[in-house]
Amino acid sequence: MSAYKTQRGPIRTAFTKAITELTTELDKEEPDGTILQQLALRLEGHHSKLLQVNDKVEEALLKAGDTTAEEFASEYASVVEYKEKFTDVTLRLKEVMEEEETSEASSSGSSKSKSKIRLPKLEFKKYGGDPREWLSFWGQFKSIHENESMSPEEKFQYLCQATTDNSRARAIVGSYPPTAENYPKVIESLKSRFGRDEILIEVNRLSHLMEFLRVEVESDVRIKMAQTGFGNASSKKEKYLTEKSDPVSTAAELYNGDSPVQKTCIFCEKKHNSQDCYQAAKMSLDSKKKKVQEKRACFICLRVGHISKSCKSKVKCPLCGRLHHATMCPENPKNKVESATSESASADTSMSNYSHHDVMLQTLEIRISNKAKNEERLVRAVIDTGSQRSYVSKKAVQVLGFKPIGEKRIMHSLFGGQQTDEQRHKLFEIALQSKDRQFHCKIMVLDQEKICGKISRVPQGPWVKELKGAGIELTDVDVDDELRDIHVLIGADVAGDLLTGNLYRTSSGPVAIETRLGWTLMGKNKSTRMGQDGNSLIATSLHVGDLDIQALWKLDVIGIKDPCETKTREELMESASTHFKENVKINSQKR
Repeated sequence: MSAYKTQRGPIRTAFTKAITELTTELDKEEPDGTILQQLALRLEGHHSKLLQVNDKVEEALLKAGDTTAEEFASEYASVVEYKEKFTDVTLRLKEVMEEEETSEASSSGSSKSKSKIRLPKLEFKKYGGDPREWLSFWGQFKSIHENESMSPEEKFQYLCQATTDNSRARAIVGSYPPTAENYPKVIESLKSRFGRDEILIEVNRLSHLMEFLRVEVESDVRIKMAQTGFGNASSKKEKYLTEKSDPVSTAAELYNGDSPVQKTCIFCEKKHNSQDCYQAAKMSLDSKKKKVQEKRACFICLRVGHISKSCKSKVKCPLCGRLHHATMCPENPKNKVESATSESASADTSMSNYSHHDVMLQTLEIRISNKAKNEERLVRAVIDTGSQRSYVSKKAVQVLGFKPIGEKRIMHSLFGGQQTDEQRHKLFEIALQSKDRQFHCKIMVLDQEKICGKISRVPQGPWVKELKGAGIELTDVDVDDELRDIHVLIGADVAGDLLTGNLYRTSSGPVAIETRLGWTLMGKNKSTRMGQDGNSLIATSLHVGDLDIQALWKLDVIGIKDPCETKTREELMESASTHFKENVKINSQKR
């Protein structure tokens, strides 16, 4: 920047000298037209060079990051001063030449030998709204703005012509009616919008920032083109392996076993033949058939890759002589025992999972909706903090038309330490809403054919009236309507965000817990059900008390009983029925 200022010094000196000579000639009573023309051309040349150097100095100031507003204002005043000198002497020269032409036209027979000075036509630079062009524009238009011989209306018209069509500057000028009162307002608006020193400095900084970003983007593109051109095979292979990998997660996150590289057995996916699988020996025949169908294996040789019709294996069952392994034989005693055990276990599980009124679980009624299809249903839900994931029934998914957004492979860890085989669950995002529509949220859930067995609603009792008196309304209260299935299970992944921390202990035992979806009730009923349980325990105690020690020992040995030492089955049933009728009574609540 200092170099440009050094270069500008001699040019300004020559410019000032030319102005002085031209002013001296104009002050004469009869100025020489030839001399005026020569001086005007010389002055125009110096002015042109001075404008070029001024632009370079201005650009250097904008690029300098430490330029202050005072330095910029000082430079601006210096440039405007020389432009005003050039404008004043140019206008004066024009007036002298017009007077000379007028006198020549009015006087007949005037000598045509007088030379006429023709100055080059000044082209007014139009302004479009770029802050970087404001200084050059205002340097030209200031001569019109400060010309006292022109009316404000004329200046307003010149200002309209000096702005570019459909530009920001023209929009500001056009927003004012062309009157004398509005002219100073337009000038002030233009100065406040485009002529502020801090804006001129920031524009330069932003220009440098954009240039830097452009260079960085171009460099990044070149690097990517170079990598693509050379071919990075290892990166492509790693990307492919990353995309193909799908880790297996468990519901309880307690099983982290690695899957074997080669899976031979279709039942347990371990390194042994399927017919020798120890786990398959404990499975029912129906479960093994279903597993073979899922793996698309052959029912004869239990190998994957073909079906029974095209099997070339010569396998024969040693029990029945048919074409299958012994583990798949219907005549296999293990299959029959397993089937009977499964049915018994299923019945016992159903009875153990059946919910009575003496213990209440955290159930509530909520609304689930599919905004994409404008579908909504009121369903029952249960909060189970023992489950690490949340689930929704497949029936609810089908009715509301949810679309899966992913899929998870999960091994469920069951009560007693057992683990299920790997199961595939589709992942959904569903919208939950409280029954009174005061709260709504979105959660991620997995689909499940059936959430759980029958879970009773909150039974009618003193706790319901007590909670109503405390201003608490339960959403899942028994009102003698049809018991509906549970369609949503809210697990520990979501339950923590829904609990508010408020709870209410009823005098009869159960505890009301508040969630954002509504109040729930859980716990054991200590008022009426405890009395009935006590009667049952007394009946059982009396019934056992009638037996001697030897009878108790023999009951533990199934199938080894002496008819002379034990009562018959009919006598035992009759005794239990009589004792039940004498000790169990129905209270006022029909319980």
